Amino acid sequence: MDEAQLSATKQALRANTDEAVARGVFGVPSFFIDGEVFWGADSIDFLRAFLADPSVLHNEEMQRVD
Repeated sequence: MDEAQLSATKQALRANTDEAVARGVFGVPSFFIDGEVFWGADSIDFLRAFLADPSVLHNEEMQRVD
């Protein structure tokens, strides 16, 4: 990798890290879908359920416990 590619890669990493911090990333992996944050490997099944049916998160019971 030449110096220009290395510099561009470092800049992209810094920009992505800054965005993650601004969004409140707390774990890895982190996914942002429709304004919702899913973080950690253990949230992937919940993320899949949300993608299939957003009502698993957007319902009265989840609002109550929030």
